[in-house]
Amino acid sequence: MSEFVDNRGKLLVGEYPDQLSFTPVRFFVISDVPEGEFRGQHAHKSNQQVLICLSGSLTVRLHDGKKWEEHGLRPNGEALLVPALHFGELSNFASETMLLVLASEAYDTHEYINDFDKFLKACEGCG
Repeated sequence: MSEFVDNRGKLLVGEYPDQLSFTPVRFFVISDVPEGEFRGQHAHKSNQQVLICLSGSLTVRLHDGKKWEEHGLRPNGEALLVPALHFGELSNFASETMLLVLASEAYDTHEYINDFDKFLKACEGCG
């Protein structure tokens, strides 16, 4: 993502294919997450996502089939790519957090792996 700041404010830009590895097909915004709640807690079989924190802050934990990685997201012009077959957990939402998610595919309930043990079996050899 590119960030441009002047006396009129801040402009955050992402372009395909230079800064996004896919053309988004779907987007959604997560907000008003109660304190202590988690979002995500699943993986996608083929869907990729880009997470962009618009306000507030949150923690993203990703498992690639071998290990966990933790990322703090803030509205600083950075975006986080979540590849397919990465189990993700979103937590520690500040009260004013708004998270924009760009997805490479349309919603499909069969695309989700909601059980961590099933994810590890599906992800054997990845990571």
